[in-house]
Amino acid sequence: MIDHLRKMSRELTPTEHLILQCVCTGNSNASISEKTHFTLKTVENVISRSARVFGIYPDVNINLRLLLALAYRANFQNVEFNSTELALKHLKTL
Repeated sequence: MIDHLRKMSRELTPTEHLILQCVCTGNSNASISEKTHFTLKTVENVISRSARVFGIYPDVNINLRLLLALAYRANFQNVEFNSTELALKHLKTL
């Protein structure tokens, strides 16, 4: 259930919020790097670290960026999204 997305292991930093907002609008890592003036490696690390905050782990069968955007939007942007009943059984809870 979408409830798994609400269980964050910690609060997000301002940098994580900024980068995740860019992920939610479909920006590539290179585009995010250009817009935020962070290095590409920093953007990659923040995305990876942020995914773990939401309990999302890399897997060849999932799109980590999509799940991360969904998790972020469920927590910070779309109240209506929280009422959906999406089965996200590939998420692991910490």
